[in-house]
Amino acid sequence: MAFLRKRWQEVSCVAFILLLGFILQKTEVLYTFDRLLLDGLCQWPSETDYNIKIIAIDEKALETYGPYSSWSREIMAELLEWLYAEEETAPAVTALDIIYTGETSPEADERLAQAASLGVVVTGANLIYGVESYDDYTYSEVVTGVEYPYEALLQVSQYGFSNTVQDQDGYIRRTMIRESVGGEQIESFAYLTARLYAEEKGLSFSEPATYDRGSLYFTYTGKSGDYEVLSLSDVLSGSIPHQAFAGCLVLVGAYAPGMMDYYQAASSRGQLMYGVEVNANIIQALLEGKTAVPLASAAGMLLVLGVLLVINLLLWRKKNTLVRAALIGLAGICAYLAGVAWAWRMGLVLPALVPPLLIILSFLLRLSLGYVVEKLRRRQIFDTFSRYMAPQFVRDILKDGEERLSTGGVDRQIAVFFSDIRGFTSLSEELEAWQVTELLNRYLSLVTEVVFRNEGTVDKFIGDAVMVLFNAPVEQEDYLYRAATTAKEIIAEVQKLNGQMEEEFGCSLGCGIGLHCGHAVVGSFGGPSRMDYTAVGDTVNVASRLEGLAPANTIYMSEDAYLALEGRLEASPVGELELKGKKQKLMVYEIRG
Repeated sequence: MAFLRKRWQEVSCVAFILLLGFILQKTEVLYTFDRLLLDGLCQWPSETDYNIKIIAIDEKALETYGPYSSWSREIMAELLEWLYAEEETAPAVTALDIIYTGETSPEADERLAQAASLGVVVTGANLIYGVESYDDYTYSEVVTGVEYPYEALLQVSQYGFSNTVQDQDGYIRRTMIRESVGGEQIESFAYLTARLYAEEKGLSFSEPATYDRGSLYFTYTGKSGDYEVLSLSDVLSGSIPHQAFAGCLVLVGAYAPGMMDYYQAASSRGQLMYGVEVNANIIQALLEGKTAVPLASAAGMLLVLGVLLVINLLLWRKKNTLVRAALIGLAGICAYLAGVAWAWRMGLVLPALVPPLLIILSFLLRLSLGYVVEKLRRRQIFDTFSRYMAPQFVRDILKDGEERLSTGGVDRQIAVFFSDIRGFTSLSEELEAWQVTELLNRYLSLVTEVVFRNEGTVDKFIGDAVMVLFNAPVEQEDYLYRAATTAKEIIAEVQKLNGQMEEEFGCSLGCGIGLHCGHAVVGSFGGPSRMDYTAVGDTVNVASRLEGLAPANTIYMSEDAYLALEGRLEASPVGELELKGKKQKLMVYEIRG
């Protein structure tokens, strides 16, 4: 509890950051930006599998055979017949990223079905989604129908649904491996193709971890154009040898802008990718185990809050400088983002944006709080030292740097004088209390004004006495001369004030001043509950004793001060005087002009 009381600002800021992290992660308001950062961290292209080849229905094929809408199914039948003409050069799997629903001409449909029976052929199907409502006004998306390949093709080939899974930002970075349709599980086009290819080639293949109805994230291997793409017209014209496809996984699909089968891929922002290429990336990710699933929501929330708590505890340590806090925040962000990239490769999707964003916010809060605290502290310093010296002088000190204050107890050469009203006790007995108060306030205000005008420091008021310092808390040029001239001005101003005093109170004031210079320790002295800025040492004691000996309207100074100012001020020797508490007498001079 004591810690909370002392550090309530920091604790409040950390609690705010954690609460904000919980809200942002729960509501996913930054989902799009989170996935943008995740793509940058994790979607790095690598080497594409040379055994995955794409036969493209591209512009060249469209020029050769005409618009795709006019194509006979015999063209695709001819391609399959060509691919499986010889067993030694036949592909392991051929996947037609095309949906052949309904029947056309009997000859063309039969020929395509017969050609598909020559090898392992996968065709596409389309799931039709609808909305299922519940009594509590909630709803979910369900499959309401399936567009299957036509019956003859369905009997000789395997099919998988080719529906894409687009994220909220329109990018594809997820896929599904299966979907439930009326109690039947239908595999996706890419998953079915990858599984059949692994079986044909004798490769190790296991079902990946999924979430939310068979969904998963996958890592792109290539950008658009990275896989080997061959024009269908080149293949059928005989320009490509049969051996090019031996034992390969062949994907056949649209590769022309006019066919409208292109998407935004997470690996190539600003560049569209054809659907057949997306499937090639998904298939390779499934074969190589480059898939991932999100950390469970509760675990993800705990992770985010845990990361924020640890880094904030380091960030908000009291002894941290601004630079150190910035380095801690930067190191925390880098470490977390590196952890996100590593977790992706281990099969886990972590929140990418919220923790770094809140670390930055936490640093900015710390910076702002530090600024406010600093402003308050400087205001406190200003208020404190304005009692001792001119406010403009304090502003200059704060502007140039607090190190000039040297308030930790520093040995320094100073000039110090005491000024005291002579006969003040007698005056107090003769006057009313309010008159004494008014008279004393006018005198102390006058002294303070003169001292501030000469950039001295009013150390303290001791009843009707005033202690004044020069060359502390900041160093000054010609500080002893400033002190002597200030003392002279005080005597002159008090004499001017006496005209008013005679008129209002029927009395006059006279003050004696004692001036000395030498070493003293200056700084803040006291305890936790009470501190005072002052100077201590024999120099202060001597000045106080000289003031006690000085008659009214007289300035006594020590021999040390006289020798330092010799020739600059008119002074006359008073003689060797005995000071209270001193074994030896001290030569004393009186300042006259």
